[in-house]
Amino acid sequence: RLTLGLVWGRTGAGGSDLTVSGGRVLRPEPIESYAEGTGLTGRRSDWVAAWSLTAPGTATISNRVRINDELQVARNEFFAETSFLGLDLAASYVFLGEDGVTPEDRQEIAGEGRYALTRNWYAGAELRRDLEAQGWVRVGGELGWTNECVDVALYGGRDFTGTEEAPASTFYGLRVRLWALGGDAAPGAASGACAAVPR
Repeated sequence: RLTLGLVWGRTGAGGSDLTVSGGRVLRPEPIESYAEGTGLTGRRSDWVAAWSLTAPGTATISNRVRINDELQVARNEFFAETSFLGLDLAASYVFLGEDGVTPEDRQEIAGEGRYALTRNWYAGAELRRDLEAQGWVRVGGELGWTNECVDVALYGGRDFTGTEEAPASTFYGLRVRLWALGGDAAPGAASGACAAVPR
C-alpha cells in the first residue's frame, strides 16, 4: 500500500494560520473489505483534501472534501465559528453524495449560538435544516447559569424527523456540568477558582 499526501502550512505575523492538505491511497491489489461508498475500496481510494484558516480573535474556517476519479464530489463539509461582544456563533454545511451508504444525496446546514446576558447568565439556540427535503431537522434553545465551577442549563427543542422506532418529538431537560470533574473549561472562567486556596 502506498499513501500519497501533501501538507502545506503558513503562519502569519499576526498569528493567523493556514493549512492545506490532500492525498489518496494506492494498492497493488484491489480490496473490497470496506463498505461501498466509503471511497476506500478497489486499488485506488478517492482523493481527499482539507484546508483550515484561523484568525486569532476573529474566526476559524475549515473545509473537508472527498472527490472520486470522475471528479464528482462525494462528500463536502464546511465549518466556521467566531466570537465577538459576548456572542459565540458556529455554522456548518454538509453534503453527502448518493452511494452505498447514503441512499440519496443529502445536504444540511446547521447553526448554533450562545450569548452572554451577564457574567453568569447566558442564552443559546441551535438550528438544523435539510436542504434536499426543504424541512427543519431540529430547533432548540437553552437558558443557563455558569461560573468557574458549574454550568446549569434548562434546554428544550423539537426533532422534526423520525422513524417508526423514534418518531418526531419535543424534548426538554436540565443539564449540569461540573468543570472540576473534567471536560472543557467554562467560557470565561477564572482558572483554578474551584480549587482550595492555601492560607
